[in-house]
Amino acid sequence: MATVTRNTTWSSGQTLTAAALNAEFNGLLAALALVNADVSASAAIVESKILFSGSGHSHQGTTTGALISKNVSYGFFAPGTQAVANNLSWNPRVRATATATRISAYAQTAPTGSVLTVRVYNVTQANNVATLDISAGANAATSTTITNASLAAGDILRYDITVIGSSVAGADISAQIDATE
Repeated sequence: MATVTRNTTWSSGQTLTAAALNAEFNGLLAALALVNADVSASAAIVESKILFSGSGHSHQGTTTGALISKNVSYGFFAPGTQAVANNLSWNPRVRATATATRISAYAQTAPTGSVLTVRVYNVTQANNVATLDISAGANAATSTTITNASLAAGDILRYDITVIGSSVAGADISAQIDATE
């Protein structure tokens, strides 16, 4: 705990010197350089007087802190003209427990004749995370409809094409699954 002590006890008639006065102020400044250990757990300091830096919580003046959520995305890319197939791109590993919130995809060459269906599959849990149709003639689609939103740390994700356009398959497809940790 920070302690303030006197360097000099002044007596009547004593000459005040710059060195003695500076020593008193330096003692005060040193004692007021507080660190976490100097503050009692029962200090009851109001939250508005505290600067939070990297504590991992949001603070809104209430007695309960809410966890800060982090948005992450896992991306995939399959070059060239598409065919119905599984495991078409690299397989990202989920870094922390998360909830899938949105799937989106973009085709540089739009499918024609019918939709192109993209699927993100959780290899570890053996289930579909989400599927998305890019409409015939369209280049992009987005959906917040998620089949199995729960992603665990360490899960491996896979990217599949389950349906291609009937006239033009669609080409150079990128997709991503967004999640909140």
